[in-house]
Amino acid sequence: MFEIYVNELFYKAYDRSVVLSSPALTNEKTIAAEEKFTRARDRASRWKFMTGDLILGTVRPDTKLSLR
Repeated sequence: MFEIYVNELFYKAYDRSVVLSSPALTNEKTIAAEEKFTRARDRASRWKFMTGDLILGTVRPDTKLSLR
């Protein structure tokens, strides 16, 4: 699941760089691209922290939890 959000973050970052390097750059386009990127970054960060909390909370000496 986390990979989906990281992938979305990558595409939003790419879209933002395309918009910012466009010759037809407007303030509205800049704001929209930044908002989409920030939303994707925040979503990926929440998943990262949630996954980390789950891993730390479920790891016991007698269990082996493997991550990909």
